Amino acid sequence: MSGEKTVPNAVKFAFGGTAGMGATLVVQPLDLVKNRMQLSGTTGKKEYRSSMHALTSIIKNEGFFAIYNGLSAGLLRQATYTTTRLGTYSFLMEKFTEKDKPLSFAMKAGLGMAAGGIGSFVGTPAELALIRMTGDGRLPPDQRRNYKGVVNALTRITKEEGVLTLWRGCTPTVIRAMVVNAAQLATYSQAKQALLQSGKVQDGIFCHFLASMISGLATTIASMPVDIAKTRIQSMKVIDGKPEYKNAFDVWGKVIKNEGVFALWKGFTPYYMRLGPHTVLTFIILEQMNAAYYKYVLKQEMKSVLQSTRGVRSLNSTNFPAPWPFVKKGAFGQRKIGPMNYEKFKWPGQNREFPELSPKFQKLNPKELHRLRPYVSYRTDVQIEKRRIAYEKKVQEKGSERLADLHSVEDERWPPPKMTSETLFELAYGDTVRNAYKEGKYGQVENATPQKLNN
Repeated sequence: MSGEKTVPNAVKFAFGGTAGMGATLVVQPLDLVKNRMQLSGTTGKKEYRSSMHALTSIIKNEGFFAIYNGLSAGLLRQATYTTTRLGTYSFLMEKFTEKDKPLSFAMKAGLGMAAGGIGSFVGTPAELALIRMTGDGRLPPDQRRNYKGVVNALTRITKEEGVLTLWRGCTPTVIRAMVVNAAQLATYSQAKQALLQSGKVQDGIFCHFLASMISGLATTIASMPVDIAKTRIQSMKVIDGKPEYKNAFDVWGKVIKNEGVFALWKGFTPYYMRLGPHTVLTFIILEQMNAAYYKYVLKQEMKSVLQSTRGVRSLNSTNFPAPWPFVKKGAFGQRKIGPMNYEKFKWPGQNREFPELSPKFQKLNPKELHRLRPYVSYRTDVQIEKRRIAYEKKVQEKGSERLADLHSVEDERWPPPKMTSETLFELAYGDTVRNAYKEGKYGQVENATPQKLNN
């Protein structure tokens, strides 16, 4: 394990920022519609009836390519925010992780929120430029700022309004980032786990997409009130030294008073439609770049960062509980049941750990065989961690790993053996085949030696 090559941290951060920028190229129109919807109503009239009306109005009045207004600011936001967040999170993880002791979920969530807050602080100038550039087209021609690009926007803001204006709306921006990170951490893994446990989807791109959309729904509901406060504060103009809004609470109060409570979730559809796909596209692009780096630079195969770690179990069926229920409700109440008689006999490859190898399962579930992986265990990460801790205690008790192995069954040892099709065949048939050749049941093998037969 010590000689295993990994991607350097600097490359990881660059890949993270690049992946976010690639996803932004796809979802930028949704970001623009969301910002326009949130700014609708600030002039006293409702400019757009719905998100679709906003999109069609923008294309009709400003041209098709207007839906990509503010793209340069969106790319800069991803380059600054995503890279800083990943770098900060990696640094905090290394700082707070103790040797051979994984961090708790609450600790990871706290570090994620802190990294998101710091990243959003760094990305606030680009966020400010994005809000102004995407909302410029809705203003009358004489009131438009007409920024030529993100560099021109940042330069003019600094020159005309002062450098501190670049961080206007910083507080709601940081709060929104922390809320988004907390909501995503709390819901994405849970949604993914529920989907995998349902047995209807495999761990892959489709599963990640569904989990992201479920997580995005919860994240959108939680973060939109903070987002509309950020958008309006960053878009407002200061007239005679008096800003339109004092703070986020002032924004919420005026929005509820003039537009209603549900106006806090204005632009819900484009915000939601952007959040899920943006997360999925970011992960997909990141996976592809990591895979290419492993293949062409490190010259080795990459293990997917989106797959959960799985433990493995022995083929010894007596070490594990049976897959069938031991208690069944019937006409006479609850009664204990066990396997059928034919299930007690172990046919080749049939055992309790891998029931999908049994003839009965293959007969009853012919359409499900394509998604079965007999050599991957169904153990959870929590059970794997318990196994490691129990083995370490036994090593301390016995004094060495060799003695601990002598007093442990196969499924208690650590690290667990790698289960592949070759090891499965070896465990099930290896001794039988070698003994058969030694006894001459298959005739005389040319150039056979005891050493070759043992191999």
